[in-house]
Amino acid sequence: MALATGLMLRTLMCERMNGDDGYFDSFEMVFFQANSSTYITSTIYGVPLVVFPLPKYWATYDPSMGLVMVSDRTAPVTAPGVPAFYRFNGIKSGISAALIQGTVGDMGSGADMKFTNTGWPIGLPVSIKGLRFYPPQFNN
Repeated sequence: MALATGLMLRTLMCERMNGDDGYFDSFEMVFFQANSSTYITSTIYGVPLVVFPLPKYWATYDPSMGLVMVSDRTAPVTAPGVPAFYRFNGIKSGISAALIQGTVGDMGSGADMKFTNTGWPIGLPVSIKGLRFYPPQFNN
């Protein structure tokens, strides 16, 4: 068994998160309100505020920039609340697996993902105009 290190491991991670390796059928970015989850392994009992379905190959991978979304995405708010965190899930045979979890906030906040406004009433179209995941830097 070979151990992947450095750039090779980063590439493998990004291929998994984009569907290039063929494991996941599709992906989704799901936003939830506060106090729904603390850890990525925690079960979420809250209702999603917004779900962005993402197809396989939703991004391109550049070793110096990570995964970069190839086109803007818009989805409507379907439940009341203020977004506090998101999960990026991979979907295989209809079952989702949490791959990344992060915080959500307004511009200027210290959140992982920032929006110009997080006051999202039901029906509001929310847009993601740019999305980039930076994989961890590993020593070779």
